[in-house]
Parts: sequence; C-alpha cells; structure tokens
Amino acid sequence: MPHQLINMEVIKDYIVDKLGNDVKFMPLTKVEAINQQAGTIRVFKEQYIGDAEVVAPGQPIPLADFVQSAVNVDIIKRSKALKFTEEDLLSMAGNPAQRIADQLLRSLNNGLDKALRDELAGITGAMVVDATAVGKITVDVVADALQKFGENQGSSYLFVNPATLTAMRKEEGFALKSAENGINIVGEIYGANVVLSESVPAGEAYIIKEGALELYLRKEPTLKQGPDILTEQEVFTGNVYFAAHLADESKAVKIDLA
Repeated sequence: MPHQLINMEVIKDYIVDKLGNDVKFMPLTKVEAINQQAGTIRVFKEQYIGDAEVVAPGQPIPLADFVQSAVNVDIIKRSKALKFTEEDLLSMAGNPAQRIADQLLRSLNNGLDKALRDELAGITGAMVVDATAVGKITVDVVADALQKFGENQGSSYLFVNPATLTAMRKEEGFALKSAENGINIVGEIYGANVVLSESVPAGEAYIIKEGALELYLRKEPTLKQGPDILTEQEVFTGNVYFAAHLADESKAVKIDLA
C-alpha cells in the first residue's frame, strides 16, 4: 500500500524544522507562537504620549493621556494536498518522502509569504508612493519612499518582483550587494536593500523596516495522510495556521508602479 512507503512523521519533523525559513518577509517580521487553529488574536497598540517638555521649578508637569487601542486579527488556514497512486510512488525518481516533504514545505512557506504581502497591500494614504508615471523603481522613487520614514530611514528593505529587478539593474544608482543576516539581498539602491519576492506583483513594491509586520504562527502545521478508496490513491495534506498583521504602519511604504 502507498502509505507503507511514506513515513508521515518524518515528513512532519522535516517541515516543522524548516517552516518559515524560506519566507522572504520572515527575517523582518516579529513572530509569536500560538496554539490556536481558529478564532482571533487580540493585538494592542499604544499611542505615543509625546516628547518631554521643559518644566520650570515649582510648576506642574504636563499630563498626557495613555491611549491604547486593540484590533482583532483572524487566524486563517492555508492548505495544500497531493495524491498519488501506488504506481506513482514506486516509480517516482529519488526519495518519494523527501519530494513530498519539499513540495508541501515550499507550498506552505509561499502561503505565509503571500499572507504577509497581503497585509502590506492594504497600505493607504500617506505611506503610498505613486510611481505609475515612471512605471519602474528609480533613485527618485526610492528617495521619495524613504522620506516617509522621517528620521528613521536606515536599515530599509525594498521588496520587488524578480521582473522588476531587470529595469532596476540599469539604474545608475543600483549596486550589487550580498545577503546579510539571513536576508537574501541582491542589491542596493539609494540606501535601500533590495530583496526579491515572487509574492510581490510586478506592478508593486514595498519598502519595510524591521517590526512593521507581525506573524502569530502555530509552529506545528497539520499534516495528514490517508487513502482515497474510490481512486485507490494516497492523499497527503498540509495545513498551516496563523494570523498576519501590519503592526506598525510607520515602518512600511507601498510603491505603486502600475
């Protein structure tokens, strides 16, 4: 039987160990572990109380209101399934268990990447740069985006689709750069580190700083295996449970290219 050829516990251990490693946004994302598979996560945010003020001797210190707001972030499930006949598994090149594990892991990681990108896609208002007139990433576009971070313009990361990189490489301000701190950096433009991600559409780009995104992740995905008796195939499924959240809007800029 097909299930006798595959040790699902080995696949599970492999995926649990590597889940999130290839998620492009993960190194800049604050990750917290959860045990839930459904429901919501209540996330709190505090409003800055303002700068300290000069107070003359004998005068009262100005009082500030402590304002804290909360938002509920839904836990969602992203899933993928594979099915094989016994003949498929017996004739598969290489190690069937490893190939199944690699495919499910890649699928779940890409699902997490897209979920984090979806949070960035919701950016509106002052943190959006309209570059549709030029339709590409230029030094001027990046300069306009970085300006939105105010005095905190250092350590910024520009996420682009691989197709966007072609035109960027022709820009005078583009320079090659190596990966650092687990982030797959391919270059730099006007001080922003360039990172490739297929989860980012070609008509968009994002500049983010560490702490912009939060991910509440159930580290152990649900992996199951069972027979489909009608087709005499073995089915393998993988589910990952998480809640993604744009935690700090001041640390992320959306660039519209089209």
